[in-house]
Amino acid sequence: MNLEHSPVGENRVKLHSNDFAIVYVKKHTTQRIDFALDKYSFQWLRYNDILLTPVARFKLRIKNTSAALHISYKNKEYTLQQHGKYSYAEFFYSLFERETVKVYERDKLMAELSVEFKNKAKKVELIDYSCSRNNIKLSGIDDEHISVGCKT
Repeated sequence: MNLEHSPVGENRVKLHSNDFAIVYVKKHTTQRIDFALDKYSFQWLRYNDILLTPVARFKLRIKNTSAALHISYKNKEYTLQQHGKYSYAEFFYSLFERETVKVYERDKLMAELSVEFKNKAKKVELIDYSCSRNNIKLSGIDDEHISVGCKT
């Protein structure tokens, strides 16, 4: 989903940075990579004026000032800005999608990161008011987080 120009929607389900963990899918470097979700940046975007999707600002810092550092996320490339001994990047991460963040130096993959819910038992299920006339009910979806919207 391309959420770039999606308007901010209603925040009906409170999400917090302590609900999530950023984990390594792969790590091919000994360099320290610091990362976090900004606890003040959680918001719900309304994709295609229907579907509410949660996002948060993903912050990344590497003790490396190489101009060849870059990040790949959702088919986009981001360069890092350098300051002092570190390189930094920030971008919005879609929390319900399963896209990973890949960190490269030149063409070499340094790390691949993913955001996961810490407590999988805490189910997040949001049926948007656009579905109210359809009387939608969800069942049989365990350990998943879902947002449903309807276009009539």
